[in-house]
Amino acid sequence: MKNFKITLIAIITLTIINMPGLIYAQEIGSSSINAAGTEYSNEHAIVNWTIGQTAISTLSSDDAILTQGFQQYLYSVTEVPTDFTNDIQISAYPNPTDNFVFIEFSDDEYLGGTIEILDLNGKLIDIKEIYNTKTPIELSQYAPSLFLINIKQSNQILKTYKIIRNQ
Repeated sequence: MKNFKITLIAIITLTIINMPGLIYAQEIGSSSINAAGTEYSNEHAIVNWTIGQTAISTLSSDDAILTQGFQQYLYSVTEVPTDFTNDIQISAYPNPTDNFVFIEFSDDEYLGGTIEILDLNGKLIDIKEIYNTKTPIELSQYAPSLFLINIKQSNQILKTYKIIRNQ
């Protein structure tokens, strides 16, 4: 009798669990959870965009880049060259750092230029003049974080570095 009750309870439980509409498996659909996005349309085209999708295809022309994909949640840029034709020899070290980072140039061609220090929001927090081929930048007065350092000459960005300041 005891085995019959256990069997009956098991059958009823399995029947309820397997009833259509009560349990759903994974579903393939055209939806995703994104950080942001919207849709633009006119008489010629409809464009949907989202932040947070993985790139699966990239098309480019002289003046535009189109990336298609799923969940591009993070882009990390360490160095952004702005002029691919020049042969700039600039280094930033140590990275990560506790207090100082040194910006070193191969020659004195860049003397008189500037070094911009920005936080991750792009807010300019300091500007230093390039006065030597090895210029120290003190970061100890700032909280540990990531900083962007732009190397500029004649108001043109030559290189951008992402510097990590440890505790």
